[in-house]
Amino acid sequence: MRPTYVLAVLCVPALALAQDAAQPAPTGTLLWDALPPGADLVIHTPNLPQLLASAPDVGFGTAAAWGAAFDAQLRTWGEASGEPGKLVAAGGALLRMADGEAVLASMELPRIGSATAPRTRCVFFAFRTRSKEKELRAAVDDIISAGLSTRWPGAPRVEQTMGRPVISLSAPHDGLWLRVQDGLVAVSDHPLALGLFFRGLERVAREVKPPEDVSAIRLHVRHGRFDSAARWEGVTFLEREAVSSPLRDGLAVSGAAFSSKTEPDGLMSWITGEAGDLPILPQRLPDDVVERAKSMNARPLALRLQADGSWTVSGAGGVPSGEKPIVGGASRLGWLRAMAAGTLPCPVPIDTALLAGPAAAAETAQKDMPLVLDWRPTDDPGELRGPAWHGPLTFLALRTLHDIVHGRPPFAPPPVEPEAPPKPTVPLPEPVPPREEPRVPNAPGQAPPKPDAPLPVPGDGR
Repeated sequence: MRPTYVLAVLCVPALALAQDAAQPAPTGTLLWDALPPGADLVIHTPNLPQLLASAPDVGFGTAAAWGAAFDAQLRTWGEASGEPGKLVAAGGALLRMADGEAVLASMELPRIGSATAPRTRCVFFAFRTRSKEKELRAAVDDIISAGLSTRWPGAPRVEQTMGRPVISLSAPHDGLWLRVQDGLVAVSDHPLALGLFFRGLERVAREVKPPEDVSAIRLHVRHGRFDSAARWEGVTFLEREAVSSPLRDGLAVSGAAFSSKTEPDGLMSWITGEAGDLPILPQRLPDDVVERAKSMNARPLALRLQADGSWTVSGAGGVPSGEKPIVGGASRLGWLRAMAAGTLPCPVPIDTALLAGPAAAAETAQKDMPLVLDWRPTDDPGELRGPAWHGPLTFLALRTLHDIVHGRPPFAPPPVEPEAPPKPTVPLPEPVPPREEPRVPNAPGQAPPKPDAPLPVPGDGR
């Protein structure tokens, strides 16, 4: 089972953050630059509070509605431990302290011991902060006792990863490892992932690189390895989104207008030369829809995701003379409303009924915005653009988040569900003992880190 509980605790957008202006916020790309090369599903923001504060400005609910939903979800999770109020307070405190850069990523770990050993996927999350270890640790300890302990019942222990202490939580078949220090919180479901991330931070600290101006960037998403020709990658900058894709010919073929206003119940539309699953779609395109599209002679095709979760396929037609081509589009309110109703799967396992409040707030906000927002190609092959929080990067982020949480690699088909095993007739074993420190060798000529040395995390600009 993936550690989706802690990811949701740390990543559900409350959209209600406050910053202390006494010192610069630790924004930038340091965590992005420190990612291990194998990270193939990445959601990154140089400035988490700025990202969340931008949503209400473009009609994506209100801070009050999202804050109420966040607290209600934490309260529900806290019922299992009998301390819901404690979990709400600790989760809110930790979210307020996440006042800088943040990254959520997934990767496939290197095989250990044998080339035929099974591969393991892991998830890690980290954020930078102006807060000190003492107050961070107080919030983390309360989240463990009031929430995470029901999922990882073993008593928290301190282990060593690359010579640095990490908090270890265990269950019979998995675990969770956390590093808390001044300016940084990092979490993973595998200690080797933390070790590789620590090595990346040390590498970045040794590099001489001028700080980048990322003040206009809200979100950065990558679906696929950085060196993969098949990767999809994009950014949200100010009020626009841009995604680059490997569809160098596909978008040229897909330059066709679609009559989106005739589909009031549609959530999103996509024009394509060939039907197939793409990470721009919020859920995997069903096999029967792919087969139906392949059997049609019309090209390009218009794929439409309806509010009830079904897909329609039709010919897209041509571009009227003098009009710019459109390659897709999304309902401004549809996809969030569909998640609240349960007809569109939510990428994070939360009580989706709690999304009804933010969806209703979005409906009353920014009434002057169009109900259907178009995605258009640019002169750069494979690139398309749309409005922030409703454009192609939003849907790429939803699909990437889904694949991270469900432990799926990029472009992978859904796993075949195994038959349910018989219920055990004996008690489950005791929690596993502490693991040995993962062996992450030092780079040639590099001295091993000093025990308990804090990771190099500068305050701002990188």
